[in-house]
Amino acid sequence: MELTNPWISQIKYQDPATGFNLASPSMVKLDTGELLASYDYQWSGDFPKTENKDKRGYRETEGLPEALSHHEDITDLKLDQYITSVYRSDDDGLTWELTGDIKGSTGGKLFVNRGSAYLISNLYEYGSLVIRRSDDKGSTWTNPVDEDSGFLFRAGKHMNHRIIIMCQVTF
Repeated sequence: MELTNPWISQIKYQDPATGFNLASPSMVKLDTGELLASYDYQWSGDFPKTENKDKRGYRETEGLPEALSHHEDITDLKLDQYITSVYRSDDDGLTWELTGDIKGSTGGKLFVNRGSAYLISNLYEYGSLVIRRSDDKGSTWTNPVDEDSGFLFRAGKHMNHRIIIMCQVTF
């Protein structure tokens, strides 16, 4: 395959001075033809501490406190460290729009099945493996609170934070 008119598109620029790097890139083409791209953030050093220590164990996202009850070591601070950003393009990648940030998601990979977009990721490094679904082109995502809503594997010392997805690609 020869590229006759190559171009470069930048989804997001991350200034190295922030101490954060973009990681775990993933991209899919939706059934509508639009593109979704995701990445998470990796940093060096200590993550900034929250001023209000009383709120570390609770998040106001609907359903999440129940999910956290299965993970005694999860705190609000820990989930805030692991964020995946999702972008959408409706012009074959020339321009990108941020659709949202998903807290409690790292190492994620996107895929499409039966018209819905899915993100499979860990809640945090070596954390539970979860899956989220979007039926609106990546604008909103389901919230995994138990085994019936997206928890695939519980966290444990045996967990590896790398996710491998096997797929068949045809051109």
